Amino acid sequence: MLIATLLALMLHAPAPDPLPEIDQRLAGLQQAVDARDDVAEEVRMRLALARSVRGWVEAERGDRANMRRLFLAFHGNQQWDDATLESAIDDHIDREIAELRGILDAAEAALDEDDGFRLPADWSRVEASTGRFRIDGRPVFPIGFTWYNEPEITEFHEARPLTPVFRPTLEPVLDRFAPMGVGMHEVIVRVSGFVGPGGEEPAAWFRDRLDLYAEKGMAATVLLHWTRTGEFEEAAPGIADKRGTFFWLDIDHPQFRPLAAQAIQRIVTPIAGHEAVAAYCLANEPEFYFNSWSGHTLAKFHAHLWDLYGDAAGLNAQWGTAFDDIEDVPLPDPDGDGDWSVRRTHDTLTFNRQRVTDMFTFVAEQVRLHDPEAVIHIKIQDFSTTGVRHHVPRDGLDRTALAELTDLHGIDTRILPVTDKRGAAPTWRDDRYTMLWLPGLMAYDHVRSIAPGQGIFDTEWHAFSTAALRPAGETDPSHARAALWLCATHGSTGNVVWYWQRRDQLDTFHAGLSHAFAGSLATRPALIDAMLAANIDLNRHAEAVAAIADAEPTVWIVLSDASWLSGEGEHMAAAHLAYEAAAQLGHKVGFITDAMWPDDLPAGPAHVLLPTARNLPVEAVERLTDGSLNVTRVHGGAGADAVELHVALAGSMPMPSVRLLDNERPAFGTLYRTVDDTTFITHVLAESRRVKAVDAEGRPLEGIDRLTGRRLSPDGFDLRPNDTLLVDWTPVD
Repeated sequence: MLIATLLALMLHAPAPDPLPEIDQRLAGLQQAVDARDDVAEEVRMRLALARSVRGWVEAERGDRANMRRLFLAFHGNQQWDDATLESAIDDHIDREIAELRGILDAAEAALDEDDGFRLPADWSRVEASTGRFRIDGRPVFPIGFTWYNEPEITEFHEARPLTPVFRPTLEPVLDRFAPMGVGMHEVIVRVSGFVGPGGEEPAAWFRDRLDLYAEKGMAATVLLHWTRTGEFEEAAPGIADKRGTFFWLDIDHPQFRPLAAQAIQRIVTPIAGHEAVAAYCLANEPEFYFNSWSGHTLAKFHAHLWDLYGDAAGLNAQWGTAFDDIEDVPLPDPDGDGDWSVRRTHDTLTFNRQRVTDMFTFVAEQVRLHDPEAVIHIKIQDFSTTGVRHHVPRDGLDRTALAELTDLHGIDTRILPVTDKRGAAPTWRDDRYTMLWLPGLMAYDHVRSIAPGQGIFDTEWHAFSTAALRPAGETDPSHARAALWLCATHGSTGNVVWYWQRRDQLDTFHAGLSHAFAGSLATRPALIDAMLAANIDLNRHAEAVAAIADAEPTVWIVLSDASWLSGEGEHMAAAHLAYEAAAQLGHKVGFITDAMWPDDLPAGPAHVLLPTARNLPVEAVERLTDGSLNVTRVHGGAGADAVELHVALAGSMPMPSVRLLDNERPAFGTLYRTVDDTTFITHVLAESRRVKAVDAEGRPLEGIDRLTGRRLSPDGFDLRPNDTLLVDWTPVD
């Protein structure tokens, strides 16, 4: 009887609290780190991360009511009974604790593995030179998080006055971030808050905030945000009646430039040359569709058409219209371009681009006026760069022109484990790969072609989850490493990751998007650990990664602005297909744009892929048909498949110095690039493959993976989904 009672008590007794045991391990690990100088960088990073994870687990366990609310928001407020919801929360916290133990296990195992490498202790010394971030002349890859839990962020989005509340809220976060190797943050500045009476008041507070970053050894990019424009509207009634996406102002209003200049002077002058300012971002995801056109815009358009055609007769002859006067041309339909002729579409869209470029040129000039050493970029989404959706060409963004006024290519990509339909071409297959790698990497290679000397600063790096784009199950930590390395080897020089956490006031930020701001990276310890460890490896091998990213392309794809702007969806779809096939053949892929014909073509392109296009410049047609280029036409219509094109291209293109073969065929599903006998490899296929490496003459190669020390046999080696390697090869006699 006594034994049965004891057994019953044991079966129903609550599980022991795991935190005391975790605290004991943390204390022991800290003691070991304090006792020696030669501790691996991963140990220090994991110790700092483990302390953060331990803190938020305790917070979750201590506020069950808030956890219920957050959990429902994360899962789209689905209907659960209480028991199911409580069990789901318990499972969630148990997973975090299990991943926390895994982080401690990895830290303890690495105590004796120091190789002498250290991340920069002071990221505020970072400089942008020769197209990438450097410290003491050495390339570095800073990483950071967008952090959505600050009271001032809430104030910003509610257009409340800016107040100096950051020290008690931000300083503890930076104290946790800095030891984890985080080097970069994004500081949002609501431009309208610096307009009109009282507009100088936030300046001292803003500089004080940047002083805090410098004190913690971190850098910041200053993001000019053009929403919540009450002060603009008060100073110039009607200035916000027409607005762009994330740019709630009429950029053609006569008062826009004087007021913007006043605000920029007040923002930039107090922080010019500040050691913590790594860069200025001119705008967040700006888009200027036809619904942003005002009467001021239309007047500029009419003047532009007068310059082009001289009178209505000249315009009608080109447009196929019957206007009595150029002033009769109406505002474009916000919902599209109707049955416009190709010429009318082209003229309207190129004007829309030019007015936006002129505006950003003005903003950049104002920033540089007050900070001559300013490093400038603009955050533009990847599908605004090389998008396949029909509406994208109407957003007013001219990547080539904007590259001329910036120092870094600014971008926002989605290297997600699920597909974002906005960026996927019709030929893309969701079930084929481990991640949506194509749109982001294609955008990277595109911008690096139009301005090769510029690095890429990705300040809203969506690699894990965003709004409705969440994997059905848990994201494997290998995705973090693969995604980060893919971006770095394709030109990314730094990433600010979307996003760290939001645990309260979900509806305050965005009433309709509560689910987007719950369950963030701060609840995914294993993912964070993998990403931060991968970033340490990137910095450890920075020179090799930079060399791979900066290599000259050997295959070129024609990307025709004229065809894209004319609404030819088939052209961009075929370009995506061409990139999907060619990028898996060991070649660096470049892009030839309309602006490069005929004088600025890359020197001696080995092979040119021509996606379906009907509106190429005359110079392009002449060069593509004169026999001087090896041209392959690519069609992206129904039935087109990347595997077939991949095999066909492998038989016609020059052999790279290292090829990966699968049963003597090109290893489809593996992205790789080689520089100086070092190859970066990421296996993006959703299934494992056995491959072997050969040189250009077909001779087998033996390799050593720098990241793991793994030997790669000349007879073949296995690649699993998301495997990421940096391999040094030697030929086999």
